This record gives sequence, structure tokens and C-alpha cells, in this order.
Amino acid sequence: MSGTGLALIAILGASGIAEAQTATPAKGEEVTDVVVVGVRKSEQSAIQRKKKAATTQDSIVADDVAQFPDKNVGEAISRIAGVALDRAEDGATGGISIRGMGADLVRIEVNGMSTLGAASADGRSANLTDLSSDLIKSVDVVKGQTADMTSGGIGGTVRIEQRNGLDFKKPYVQFNLQYQQMSLIDGWTPRATIVASRKFLDGRLGVLVNYSYDKTVYGGDIARTSNNQQGYIQTADLDGSAEKTYTIPASWDAAAAAVTTKAGCAALSNSTSNGATNSRANCYNQWNDYVPSLPRYSRWLRYDTRQSLQIRLDYKVNDALTVFLNYNPNKIERRLNDNNFSLTAPVTTLVSTGVVQTTMTNMTFSDNHFLMSADIANAGLTTQNRDFSAETGTTYLQTGFDYKKDGWLITGRFGRSSADYQSESNVISYSISGISSISWKVDPTNGLWTYTLPSSVNTSNPALYMPAAVAPAGVGTARNPYSSNVRIDYTPYMSETTEDVAQLDFTKTFESMGPLQSIKFGVQARKYQNTAWSGVGAELGNGVTLPTAILQDNFRTCYTAYATTTVPCVYGTTAGTGTSSLRSVYTLTSDQYLSLVTNTLIDLPGKDFMSGYSNRGSLPTTWTSIDVNKAFSMMKDWFGLNNYNMNCLKSCTASDGKVYEQPYYSGEESAQTAYLMGNFEQRVLGMDVTGNLGVRYNKWNVTGTTYVIFRDAVPTATATAGVYTYTYTLKSTEKRSADRSTEDVLPSFNLAVWPIEDKLAVRYSLAKVAARPSMTQVTGGAVITCNEIAAQYEQLTDANGDDIDSTCSGRLGNPDLQGYKARTTNLSLEWYPNKDTQLSFGVFRINTSVGAPIAVTYYNMEYNGKKYDIPTYADGPGSITEGYEVAARTAFTYLPWKLRYTGGGFNLGTSEVAGSSVDKDPLTGRDLPLLSQSKYYYNINLWYDDGRLNARIAWQARSEYRTGFSGVRNAAGLTPLTGTSGASVTTTFYPGSPIFRRATGYLDARVAYKVNRTIELFWEGKNLTREVISRDNSDYLSFNESGSIPITYDTADNGSRFYIGFRAKFE
Repeated sequence: MSGTGLALIAILGASGIAEAQTATPAKGEEVTDVVVVGVRKSEQSAIQRKKKAATTQDSIVADDVAQFPDKNVGEAISRIAGVALDRAEDGATGGISIRGMGADLVRIEVNGMSTLGAASADGRSANLTDLSSDLIKSVDVVKGQTADMTSGGIGGTVRIEQRNGLDFKKPYVQFNLQYQQMSLIDGWTPRATIVASRKFLDGRLGVLVNYSYDKTVYGGDIARTSNNQQGYIQTADLDGSAEKTYTIPASWDAAAAAVTTKAGCAALSNSTSNGATNSRANCYNQWNDYVPSLPRYSRWLRYDTRQSLQIRLDYKVNDALTVFLNYNPNKIERRLNDNNFSLTAPVTTLVSTGVVQTTMTNMTFSDNHFLMSADIANAGLTTQNRDFSAETGTTYLQTGFDYKKDGWLITGRFGRSSADYQSESNVISYSISGISSISWKVDPTNGLWTYTLPSSVNTSNPALYMPAAVAPAGVGTARNPYSSNVRIDYTPYMSETTEDVAQLDFTKTFESMGPLQSIKFGVQARKYQNTAWSGVGAELGNGVTLPTAILQDNFRTCYTAYATTTVPCVYGTTAGTGTSSLRSVYTLTSDQYLSLVTNTLIDLPGKDFMSGYSNRGSLPTTWTSIDVNKAFSMMKDWFGLNNYNMNCLKSCTASDGKVYEQPYYSGEESAQTAYLMGNFEQRVLGMDVTGNLGVRYNKWNVTGTTYVIFRDAVPTATATAGVYTYTYTLKSTEKRSADRSTEDVLPSFNLAVWPIEDKLAVRYSLAKVAARPSMTQVTGGAVITCNEIAAQYEQLTDANGDDIDSTCSGRLGNPDLQGYKARTTNLSLEWYPNKDTQLSFGVFRINTSVGAPIAVTYYNMEYNGKKYDIPTYADGPGSITEGYEVAARTAFTYLPWKLRYTGGGFNLGTSEVAGSSVDKDPLTGRDLPLLSQSKYYYNINLWYDDGRLNARIAWQARSEYRTGFSGVRNAAGLTPLTGTSGASVTTTFYPGSPIFRRATGYLDARVAYKVNRTIELFWEGKNLTREVISRDNSDYLSFNESGSIPITYDTADNGSRFYIGFRAKFE
């Protein structure tokens, strides 16, 4: 990597020398002009934007109309130094991180307006895939800060500028048509774009219309070892080894850590009164062995249909005043189809005598006490299909003006953004149980688990999925004729989001004020609102219940051979009660049940599973899946399924016959800001010195609504020690509001010194920056349930020996969160030897005084006059992130023959926590990087453009980065060491380990050929090397002593994507 960079720097140096050498050709020498078009022109424009920027910045400029370098804006931005793109398991491109700061700390603007994350209530998320790239003119990634920039971009701010109606000198029409294919499945899907522009009224009115239609199929094959983020769990001491599996950190429980034999644990205390540590349980846990939490396989397919329309009018009133109106509606229809297959997890129990009982036999373990293989007795398997449909509508309406006269530039921008989102999901599964034995084992080459079924089990045989009648309750009792229930789920959701923005900026330019070239000041007002409904239902008091719209129905069959006069078979629908009154149990005849399974079992759609993964080992190639929509259609024909709709999502008829509104989330954030900055320029010691100094004032106010349900909880002991059933009695349901106001004063300073005029610059910037926490962290979720345990039951303990406490489920908001506060520093050296070449080197520091909010649980906290264990949020600890960035690009104009039409670029960015990290590995105490922070990111690209043939090849890579924690206690991970993000303090220690996304590298290529001035043909390929996405524990936990077997959580193969098409341009 370093060799490549040095080689490119050497070439760049040659480029600068070549400019001087070729400035005056020798007499008689043939001079070949290189026409500046396409890539070369866009590269020159990007260099100029960086050169003239008011602070540290990198830019991308479109080659031509509807000719942005990448189909997706996020992919294009990620080719800038220090920027990384998050890629999901299903192949979707998510948010971006800049300099190790996550997507919530990156601000994204389009023509000065915020982009909205329609499906999220946090007020911070934005998805660049929702934005059409056809009319993008340029993208600036601003890594410094000036006073006129809207706050929120700690890592950086992405500014996207679209074309306007006055950009076109003459009438223009362009039509793009392309087809795209994903390698995992067969078939091609279309994408079409039309752009038209014309001027009227003697060139004063410009009209621009753009419409795009995009139908895309993508997805991913995913092999998992883990249930969500749990990874390998420790249920019991299965190998009976005298050696500890791990040693608990002494800082958490010194008594347990000091014990060297398992027998010595019995002498330790198991009291958890007043939050005391359960040392006995902690001690025994040290001998428990690692078992995979849930090996399973998935094929996730995504079907997107996107439509986008943009109409823009620009009118030049006179030489001083221009006004515009921009209307941009977008619609996305998305269908997600998840095909999942899993084995039933083996059962492991610890009986009262301390003996381990498990359904696993023939177990083998690694030398680090990880299960490597076993046979599972009385085993089972499940095939599941989830069909999720969503519709997103976003609308951006913006108007404004630019007034320029007598040294004044006054701009006004007024806009309204809105986003509506609704989704529905259906889930169904079939299972085969009672399989005599299934063998499973880890593949040592990839860390994934495989299985072997008995030859007698044919998973495509519908009869095997028929459930058995429920076993007799005891000796001498009759068998229940009804089978066990199989659940079908329906989950609706809806949200509405708006943001209103008004902004005025004033710039006064001076001609005789010495170094002061101009002053700029302005005001801005923003108002963001979000309302979301999930139809959770509620107890309203006085015995009145409001049903939930989330349906978790069950279906079953009844065997007449076991029916009796006291327990007869009753077929049809049995309605639920209380808040579950819309839920039902559907009893099918045996023939109906078999018909349902027979008619809905299908082969796994697409090609062989994980076929593009070169290290797939013995993973299954396919499995039997379910046509979920056909299954629901059959059930609807039989039973109606009349509640499977959104009729009860916003409001619903309660048990008293009256209509009430459903509990919902509502949040509003308003901001009033003002700024003042001065731009200066002075020649000092023969050098041009430019810069700006300013300050920004922000006032934020956040309000939100949360429903809190208070209940009495009475525990009743069961046959299993430490396990209780609860009887709940409603005390009250309250609608509570949160309100929080904060103020920020944010100074900024930027300086550029040019030792060589227009060639060599040294930039320095210093700024105080801030970002608000997400709205849901301040206001809380839609519904919180607090269960109060009476004093007489507080001495009871659960199966882990922990006290039973009054608790609140859900997560309460914390209005006192300060938000993210930091000081950023940038220092860079930039060299521009000619108009085609740029070389820069920079260092940065982000010194955080208050970090991003973390999820915590406070114990015995006063709330509503009682003490509860309350999950909520707290301000995260500070940290210092440092790194450097080097970037270079050039056109090789000086090279001979066709090589003069080539060019290339290279950039490398690093980021790491300086000094001691605030995040620690809970098992070893080692420092951890920040979430989403890679140690390095780099990009290399080469291009060719002679005006007719255009080709580009690009390589993008990033090192591993942390995504979270594993842990038995909760899916987010138990991290009990002081100062660790996401700390959840409990009285018993269950070790978790950090989870990392492995390093990746992606190769993309594009070739276009202009047949004539009108027609261009092109081909494009993404992820040509079939890179996969995997998660593991890095080197923080080892499967075996040599480290030869990876601890793989999951591996996703998203395949390659290909595009072919043509462009017709008329002007």
C-alpha cells in the first residue's frame, strides 16, 4: 500500500516537472492537444473546489449531466479520504462515517436542506440511497468548520449541490436506459432517467425537469453462528475441565477471580442484597464453555422500485436578483423477502445436584473451551419466511433568492421537507421435530457451523412438518388432541416526519478595509417533527383494554383420534382477550394443515447458497423455504384474517366499544441559530494569507411524548428454582412529556498560508463543534412499562441468584443529556503543481469532552415516588481521536501515445483513539476503538478518457472496525467495566467480547463508449472480486490457542452487480 502511494507521488512530481518541460515545445515538434472533457474536466473542477474552500474540504464533481461517478451517492462519497461506507448484510448501502465518527455525527445537506431518514424517529439518521444521483452537480465533504455551517457534522458535513435551470446554455434533453443484475439471482431489472431543460423569456427563466425510475433487486446470503450479537454463549461446564475458561477481572469480582478450583466456588457468597455481587455465580461461570448461540442460514432478497421527480424553476429578475423554486417528490416501494433456516438449539440444564444435562453427545472442544462438534439428540429444524413491504414518500420543496449588488450578497432559503413511511410484515415458519440425531460442527477454515441430517429426513416432504399432538400432562392422563401452536406474525408501522427551514445570509465585500475582505452574518430557524405509530395497545384502566395492532396469531391442528367428549376438536377461530383481543388461534383440520404446507413449500429462490464465497467449505447449497404470501392467502381464504391491516394502527375500538388513539411516539425539535464571521486576506512576507474567524450561536429545544404504564407485579414460584410467573394489575397509564432546552456557542478559525502563490498551501483550522443526541434518547420510546414488586417479595432471587427488583421495560429518555461536544483541529499541506494535479497531506484531532450518549441501567432509581431499575441513557465519556490523510490525483497528460488520456488518484486516511480509550474490553481490560472506527481507509482509482472511450477502475478498502459487544445478559452486550460504552451493571458477571466487522476491499469498474455525439453505450460492475462481509471478535478472544480457527459471528455474500445501458443526449 505504501509502495503504491510513493509511486503515485513520484508520478505526481513528474507531472509537475513535465508541465514546465512541455510548456514550450521544441520547434517542429508535433503538439497534440488533450481536450478537457468528461473525467478530466470533473477532476479539474474538484481540485479547484478544494483549492478555493474556506476550510479543509474534498470534493467530487459529476462528469456530465446524469453522469455521477457512482450510481449511489454514498458509494461516491466513500472514495474520499477518511470516509467509509457502511454496507449491510442484505447488500444495502447505509450511512457513512467520516474520520471514525458514525453516521449520526455526519451532517448531510442537499442544496442547504437536511435529508430526512423517513423510517427513523431519531431525527439524525439519513440514507443517501434515497437520493437520486442524476442531477447532482457536486459533492463537498467539509471536514473543517466555518461559522456559517449548520451544526451537527462532528466528523464532517456532506454538501450536495444539484443543477439548476440556468446551468444549461441551450435546450437540453437526455435519456438514460440501463439494465442491472445481481449475481445471486437470475434476471435483469430496468433503470431509466430523462432530463430536460430549456430557457424562456430571453434566457431569464430556466426550467429543469428530471424523472427517474429504478427497479432494483439485491440481497445477501448470510451464514450465522450467532443469535443477533450474542456470539458464543456460556451455558454450563460441558467439558468438565479443571482449567478455567476465563478469569473474571479482579476489578469486577476479586473474590471469584482468586479461586483456582471449581470446588472453591461453593465457599463464596451468593447474596445480591442491596446490589451486592453474586461471587458464587461469578466463580462458577469461569468454568462454563463456549457454545454457538444460534447457527442458521439466510437468503435475504430486496426488491426496490424507486421513482423520483424534480421540477426546478430559476428566474433572473434582473442583473442583481435571481429567484428559484424547486419541487422534488420521491417514492420508494420496497419488498424484503427473508428466507431463514435454523436448527433447534440444543437444550442444556443444570439440575439441583449440580449435574449438567444436555441433549448433546459426542462433544469435542478446542483447547480454549469452545465447542467444535456434537450430535444433537431429539433435534429439530425450522424454515421461516418473512415478507416485509414498505413504502416511503419524501418531498422536498424549496424556494429562495440570491441578491447581489454594491458589494452585498444576500441569499434566502426557505424549505419544507416531509417524509411519510409505512410498513407491514408477515412471518410464518414450519418445523420438523423429533429428529433422532443431527450432527453439527465448526468448519475450521471459516469459523461457520455446518450440519448433517439423517438420510431419512427429506426437508421437502410436507408430511414431516405436521406437528405432533401435545404429550400427556402425566401418567394416566389423556393426550391433548391439539398440536402445539405455530405462530404467524403481522407487524404494521407508520411514521410522519417534517422539517421546516428558513435561512438568511448576508455577505458584505469590502475593497478598502485592509485585510478584512468581507463579513458574513446570518440567521436560521429549523423545526423538525416526527410522529410514529406501532399500534402497541394499552390498558386504559377500569378494566378497559385497547387492543394491539401487532398480531401474533397461532395456528394448529387437532387430531380426532385423541379427541374426547371433554376435549373435543373445535375447528375455526378462537379470539384473544384483553390487549390481545385482535389476536387469534386458528385450528385447522389435518387435511387443511397438510394442504397449507404442501402448497407453500418452495425451493430456495435464486442460485446456490453462498455460491460466490470462495471459502464456503461444506455450507449447505439450498434448503426448503416457504411462499409466505401464498400461505397468508390460503389462511385468509379459510379464516378471513380481517385484522391484518392498518385500521387499528393510529386509533382503535377498545373493549368498552369506544374509539381511542393508540399510544404513539411524538417528538419535536426546534433550533434558532445566528452567526457572524469575517474573511480576511493579506500578503505577509511575500505569501498570501487567507482565512476566516467566526462564531455561531445555537439554541435547541426538544419536546417529546411517552406513554408510561405503571403496574403491580406479584411473583408466583414455579417448579424451577428462581423462575416465577407474574400476575400484573394496572395502576395507571400516563402520558408524559419531556422538554429540554440547550444553548451552544461555537467559535471557529480557519487559516491558509500560500508560500508558493496558487501552488502550495498550508491550512490550519480550529473549531468547537456540537451535535445533539437523537430525539428518542432525550424523549424515550413510545411506551414504557414499569412493574412494581411489593416489599414482601424483594427478598426473592432469580435463577442467577440476583434479587428480583421493580423494573421498567423499554428505555426512558434522559432530557438532561448534553449531547456531543468536541474541539476539532486540522493541519494540512496542499500542493497544486498544475490544474490537473493535487497532492495533500493532513493531520487532524477530534478532542471530545462529552461523547455520544450510551445506554445504561440505573438501579434503585427514584421514579414516580418508587424505586425501579430503569434503562435509560447517559452522556458518554470523552476521548481523543487522531489521524492523518494523504490524497493525490492527477491526469497523465505528459505521457506519450494513448497514455496521455489517463489519470489516477490515491488517498489514505487513518483514525485511532489517542492515549487510553474510554471503551474497554470487559474480559481483558484492553483499550477498544470507537464504534465504526477503522484504523485506515484507502482508495485507488485509474481512469482513461479520450472524449470517446471512457473507462474507470477503482479499489476501495478499509480495515476492521468495531460494531458492538457480544454478551449473554443482553443482545447489545454486557460491558461492566467502568467507563465502557453501553455499561449495564448487574450483580452477576457474564463476559462479553467486542464484535468487529472484518477488513474489506471492493473492486469496481466502468466502461463507456460514445458512438457519436448523441449515443453513448456503457457497462459497469460492482464488487467484481465478490468480497464478503464478516464479523468476529478480532484478537480479543481466541477459539484455540493458535488462533487458526476464527470466531465468526456471521458471513454475508452480497454478490456482484452489473449494469449495461445507453445514454442519448440531444442539445
